[in-house]
Amino acid sequence: MRLVLLSVLAASSLALAQPRGGPPEEAITACSGLAEGTACGFTHRGNNLTGTCRKGPDGQTAACLPEGAGRHRGPPEEAVTACSGKSAEATCSFTHHDRTVEGTCRTGPRGEALTCAPAGGHRGPPQEAITACASSTAGAACSVSFHGKTLNGTCSAGPDGSKLACLPARPPQP
Repeated sequence: MRLVLLSVLAASSLALAQPRGGPPEEAITACSGLAEGTACGFTHRGNNLTGTCRKGPDGQTAACLPEGAGRHRGPPEEAVTACSGKSAEATCSFTHHDRTVEGTCRTGPRGEALTCAPAGGHRGPPQEAITACASSTAGAACSVSFHGKTLNGTCSAGPDGSKLACLPARPPQP
């Protein structure tokens, strides 16, 4: 009985000592003894990753930051191509991840090339979710396909009482 209690207490104290979130242990080990800015690599969940050693928010612990991590990559190439040869505020459309996006050609905040910006920005449900409930009432069962996966859900109005859309019972998994 004492052994079980000691084991539980030891496991609890170890769990409390480890911070939640943050880089995986493999990323920290990959930069052990290396200077910030040094190239590094590690394996995490079966993926071989390469990157650069960077200090964490505590300014002390260095970890291997994989290439491309934490950087916004910008709009998809299809969105840029959709506005090629068009002027600002022209209507546009493009297909991305098997989904047609309609919008307006706009420049980015730093004067980037014209890009097809989705109508209404990124707010609200996708058109497929709205279409799935077009002839239904609130609370009706529905199904919608995203990225080749069919999800079952319920027709629901948005928080502002807007159009009904199919709200999946479980969010889509990447």
